[in-house]
Amino acid sequence: MELQLDIENAGQIVILNGPPRSGTSSIVKVIQETFDNPWLNLGVDVYVREMTPSRCRLGIGVRPGGEQPDRRVRYSLIRNPLAFRGPQRSAE
Repeated sequence: MELQLDIENAGQIVILNGPPRSGTSSIVKVIQETFDNPWLNLGVDVYVREMTPSRCRLGIGVRPGGEQPDRRVRYSLIRNPLAFRGPQRSAE
C-alpha cells in the first residue's frame, strides 16, 4: 500500500490563543460562518474533556475554579522551585 499526499489541497490551521472572555470563540464562529470550506473548532477545554479519560484528569482544569488543585501549592511551586527539587545528593 502506497501513501499519497495531496500537498496542493492541504488544509489550513488557524491557532487562536487568548484568556477566557477575550473573543476567541466569537472569532471561531465568524470563521465558520463566513469562510468557504468547513472549519473545525478544537478548543483546549474541549480537547481536554473529550480526548483525556476522566480518570486521568482528576484535579486538572484549564480554567480557574474549584476543579483545580490548591492555588497556594501551585503558586508556591512557581515562586520557589528550589524548595521542591527533591532530596539533595552530596558531592563526593
